[in-house]
Amino acid sequence: MSGSTFISTETPKELVKLKEDPDSLDDFVHVSLNRLLTLDFEMALDGAKVNWVHVDPIVYDEASGIAIFQINPTALRKALNSPSALELEHPEDIALLREFVAENGADHIYELATF
Repeated sequence: MSGSTFISTETPKELVKLKEDPDSLDDFVHVSLNRLLTLDFEMALDGAKVNWVHVDPIVYDEASGIAIFQINPTALRKALNSPSALELEHPEDIALLREFVAENGADHIYELATF
């Protein structure tokens, strides 16, 4: 099972090209987790009064099976800074995401979901 992919960009309109060419992911600063998915983060934040997803999808395309959402920076910081079962169960993924956010900030992070 493959985990979530997070992308850092200050120009979200460029993410639309992923709909046409998924291989263009390499044109973006990104990190792919091994196991953790959106649902894992949403469950970890349950009761925190903050939503994982910040706004409606930037891209949602059933035909290509992708959706791209902006991640709420507050939720991202909370998930990474609060000890949780996520860190105990998937320390490698949390470490990857922490490093990614430390290098790129939390304000312009998008999640690429495939279905």
